[in-house]
Amino acid sequence: MANLDTQKVTYSGLEYKILLLVGDVLLLYTSLWISLVLRYPGQVDLIVFLEHAQPFTAVYLLWLVLLYLSSLYNLTRIRDWANIYFDLTRALLLGTIAGIVIFYILPYSDLTPKRLLVMDAAIFGLLIAIWRAWFIRMFGKYLPINRVAIIGVNLRSLELGRELLKRPRSGYQLAALVGDSQQQVSTPPGLENVQVIQNPYNLLQHIREDNINTLVIASTTLNQALLNRLFEYLPLRIRFYEMADFYEELTDKIPVAQLEHAWFLNNIDETNKQSYDLAKRLIDIVIALTLLVVSFPLMAVSTLLIVLDSKGPIVYAQKRVGHKNKIFNIYKLRTMIQDAELAGAQWSQKNDPRITRVGKWLRRSRLDEIPQLMNILRGDMSLTGPRPERPEFVNDLVSKVPFYKTRHLIKPGWSGWAQVKFPYGASVQDAFEKLQYDLYYIKHRSFSLDLSIWIRTVIVVLGFRGR
Repeated sequence: MANLDTQKVTYSGLEYKILLLVGDVLLLYTSLWISLVLRYPGQVDLIVFLEHAQPFTAVYLLWLVLLYLSSLYNLTRIRDWANIYFDLTRALLLGTIAGIVIFYILPYSDLTPKRLLVMDAAIFGLLIAIWRAWFIRMFGKYLPINRVAIIGVNLRSLELGRELLKRPRSGYQLAALVGDSQQQVSTPPGLENVQVIQNPYNLLQHIREDNINTLVIASTTLNQALLNRLFEYLPLRIRFYEMADFYEELTDKIPVAQLEHAWFLNNIDETNKQSYDLAKRLIDIVIALTLLVVSFPLMAVSTLLIVLDSKGPIVYAQKRVGHKNKIFNIYKLRTMIQDAELAGAQWSQKNDPRITRVGKWLRRSRLDEIPQLMNILRGDMSLTGPRPERPEFVNDLVSKVPFYKTRHLIKPGWSGWAQVKFPYGASVQDAFEKLQYDLYYIKHRSFSLDLSIWIRTVIVVLGFRGR
């Protein structure tokens, strides 16, 4: 290996991580003090605070671990405030559940702060969100960032470059497009401000001068000499990615256009999901039963409004394609006029004239999908998974969207990764985009990802941002 000068400019950001940690610890105990004052007005002094601080410290240590595991101290990712706040919410939900376990199942003190624990988590969540926002505003320009060079210029790498430019808060910054020694690279449309490096053998100079620390291999025809040169860059602590892997990390979706059958054989493994699927089924049943009971008043009001607004049935059944291509009836509250599809199945469009006045409200709040809890109890669907599509559309999409049938490897869901990451789809192109998110879920599905989906779903419902 060549003797390289590895003294290039890098920023570990350790001092900023310490600052974040110290701020979080201070906020933890500040939130405890505020919670005590609100819970026991006029009764809180230093002795009371210290009495509670001791058992809460065990909870706080666990919370800090969860924050770390949720990338809340990842300085290159902290700019992505939307995803960070979702991760924060997930970490605090898990932390609150863990706190309940610590205080009640394994009690070691006389304190059983039922309301105090929930109040404390809510106050800390608000304070840490404000703290993170202020931190990004004050120190964002000083934080480290991953400077990316893409080796190989083709349609797919240009798409990746544009995705990078669309995500300035992702923690990645497009530094250069690099030729693969077998092509003459011209400045592509939409990437005019990006540096173009014609000769990949001069890349070392740019790595040093431009602080490039991430190389994405987009070419499939690199010669052995260039591969040997890239291998020599390992002492520079550069991260190397295959393009599909980097695209997935950046966008939270799988680049379907770049896939071949071998990708599915290497990345989709259903043999180790039995325990997960069993536990998920039990959770589906418990939550579906609970939501049916809780949502009964809303169902009653919705039923009355549907009857008063337009003629037709209150609940209707529609054929959908489910797990292993099984056809089943999905149940929904009616949101369209009667006989809306006399001319045959068609995509629902924005401002669709077939949707009733009450139907618009039901769709925005997603209350029209409450009857699907019965589908979950029957086992046709799960709480999370790819949304089931109609057979008429599936037959068309299978011929136009590559690997579309792979979304039927698992049960369809009441909500899904595509539903919370992508607007309502009503075309073949939208179905292609949603499939990329569905494949990401199939590959990475876990309780952690399921919880992320439900946090986002609740926000969509509360914000009346349904389709």
